[in-house]
Amino acid sequence: MTISENFLSPTFGSGCYRRRVILIADKHVVTAALEDDYHHFVLQLHHDGSHVTGITSDAKRFPWSTCPSASPKLQQLIGAPLSHEVLLTQAGLDAHTQCTHQLDLAVAAITQAVRGGHRQYDAVVSDAQGERCTAVLSVDGLTTLEWTLDGSTIIAPAAQAGLNLRKINMAAMALHDIDAVQELGLLRRAVMIAGGRRFNFDRLEDMSIFAERMTGACFAFQPERIPLAKRAKGSIRDFTIRPEFLLQEFSSQPNKLSS
Repeated sequence: MTISENFLSPTFGSGCYRRRVILIADKHVVTAALEDDYHHFVLQLHHDGSHVTGITSDAKRFPWSTCPSASPKLQQLIGAPLSHEVLLTQAGLDAHTQCTHQLDLAVAAITQAVRGGHRQYDAVVSDAQGERCTAVLSVDGLTTLEWTLDGSTIIAPAAQAGLNLRKINMAAMALHDIDAVQELGLLRRAVMIAGGRRFNFDRLEDMSIFAERMTGACFAFQPERIPLAKRAKGSIRDFTIRPEFLLQEFSSQPNKLSS
């Protein structure tokens, strides 16, 4: 039995994957939120102007029953310096022992504490036709990246053609433009997750079908947790035609989200 044969989604090919990230920096706290088809996290990162002093995360929607237990692991960021370099170093943490998405969000919150103000990222990845798809990232409503991909390799635009998203040297890129690295990292993550739309995960009871190829990939897929995890059935959302529902709780805060 393989997942591709038994768990295909009948609607794949007619929609798109969407991910929204909102970052709001106030004087000594950054509110950071992420939502996509499979995840919804909101966290607050506190700082004293130079270092992280506290962090809390609320796992509102997640794919596996063990995912929320990863939130306390973010406490390891306390004491980390406020620096754009965290994009590359992840504050020295082993990302494989963290929830990928909560750590991504916490790192983004640290960079926003340095930057100040607010920022909204929106990633859209079309359902693949064969191995080809398109991926677009907008920042505060303005398109900054637009790719055509064959698998994980960019084939357009010409300036980035041939770049394999699985083999990017982020450190080298960061020497030139840290904002560009953050944008590329966010859209790359979206492309990797978007492939999940091929499957009907609500037919799964647990993650055993992934154990061989995913063990050790993240907090939930650590060997000791794989037998404990159950599928959070009914947790998937399709935002193809309703992007306005992403992080809808922030739509009531226009003063924080307007320029």
